Amino acid sequence: MSGGRSIALVSRTRGVLATLVFAVAVAIAATPAHALAAGEEILSPATVVERGRELDGTEVLVSGEALGETLHAGTGHRWVNVTQDGTGVGLWIENDLAERIEFFGKHGVRGDTVTARGVVNVACEQHAGEFDIHVSEIVALETGEHVPEPIGWWKLGVGLAGILVGYAEYRLYVRRRERLHS
Repeated sequence: MSGGRSIALVSRTRGVLATLVFAVAVAIAATPAHALAAGEEILSPATVVERGRELDGTEVLVSGEALGETLHAGTGHRWVNVTQDGTGVGLWIENDLAERIEFFGKHGVRGDTVTARGVVNVACEQHAGEFDIHVSEIVALETGEHVPEPIGWWKLGVGLAGILVGYAEYRLYVRRRERLHS
């Protein structure tokens, strides 16, 4: 094999290898939740609460919808509530990690679905005996969104009917009062 061909082969091999490494890196970066939860059980807030005593002091992965808003929790930390199937749990989280959450669930908004890694505290000494999870990592699995609500025009009819009934009652009251005082 001549020198020119071997250089071209090495160059082509490096190009293919670089492309392969780049593709793997992009795949890993595109799926941070899988990297966070590789082979680990992801628990719902209800499961964490139900198995609280058993999980006290252990590191868990919990997943749910971010709800409400972040609340100030002392220097450098925020409170974030996550919920699933009607049960929620409070996450104590550093400010920079809390900023990863874009949408919080409330009326007209579906919050981000997040997975968080943290230590369960059944009666946290640092937070006045509260049940919480001290989070070290958080990943948004699914971005929330604004949920449009259709206008229920029938409600306008019910409201107007209520106003008419109220006005009729008021007129009746005024007439009876006038009769008693005349």
